[in-house]
Amino acid sequence: MILEQVLTAQSSISDQLNFSNAPHWAPGVFYFAPEQIDEHVPIAILSAGIHGNETAPIELLANKIEQIQAGKIKLKTPVLFIFGNVDSMKVAERFVETNLNRLFHFPEQSPQPKNKEQHRALLIQDAVKAFRERYPVQKCWHLDLHTAIRASQHEKFAIMPYDYQTESAVDDPIFTSLLVRSGVEVQLKSDNPTSTFSFYTVNALGAQSATVELGQVKPFGQNDLTKLAALSDVLTNWLEGNTEDGGLAATNFQSCQTIHKTSEHFSLSFDNQLANFTEFKKGDLLATDNKREYRAMYDGEAIVFPNANVEIGHRALLTVIRTKIEN
Repeated sequence: MILEQVLTAQSSISDQLNFSNAPHWAPGVFYFAPEQIDEHVPIAILSAGIHGNETAPIELLANKIEQIQAGKIKLKTPVLFIFGNVDSMKVAERFVETNLNRLFHFPEQSPQPKNKEQHRALLIQDAVKAFRERYPVQKCWHLDLHTAIRASQHEKFAIMPYDYQTESAVDDPIFTSLLVRSGVEVQLKSDNPTSTFSFYTVNALGAQSATVELGQVKPFGQNDLTKLAALSDVLTNWLEGNTEDGGLAATNFQSCQTIHKTSEHFSLSFDNQLANFTEFKKGDLLATDNKREYRAMYDGEAIVFPNANVEIGHRALLTVIRTKIEN
């Protein structure tokens, strides 16, 4: 089984891509391509396990690979599967030494790697660049699949990365419509550069990309994959060349405040179990860090990804505001 193969892979900081070892380019990296490619279908990058304890999308993508290998999916476009942080998957932790989803940098910005996650980020960047270079003419779509630490008032939502070229969030109507058909209720449009994987593929590869949250973290074997049935069907249709036109729109939110933890004295002002997208009133206290207070700037400002336990310098809270609802 693919999942067993991933979890028993012997990875190391010296791992390199092996293009002759199809479909297994490296530990947790798999590549498939049909003999006849439909160049009208976007090539696919599908990733999961960037955080090792977010298991539902890992299981979903492992199932997709097995369906391809069994001939149950008739590929019409190349696909690259990436299981991100293999070492943290093995120990069922979010990461081993540092958050992998804060390590995707452009070459001139990349620090000298000092730990496994930094080496892994470089290998993943090499993999997606090599994949993109094989198919430079076709469109490229990337879904980076996650599950959240806490419950959410919108179970499935997507973060649309900032695109330097357009100076706005990713907003391709066919791509965003695909997300809606996948069951994604909300799309959060980012207006700031980050160092996430999906931001990297947008700006380094010219891809249409999204970070997609698919429910709450659970251990391997405890996920109800029927909740991901719509996404599973969309992925199969896409890989078989059946992409539909746009026309479906989600509820949109715009990022408002990005609050970083600057000291060990950082604390959130609300209960640790409060769900993502819980709204606050203008002036409500959100967090404190030493003597600094962070308060809601607008009525209806909602919290996303609050986590007081992040490393110093990392984002501890994002706030968002609803922009419009379209049907």
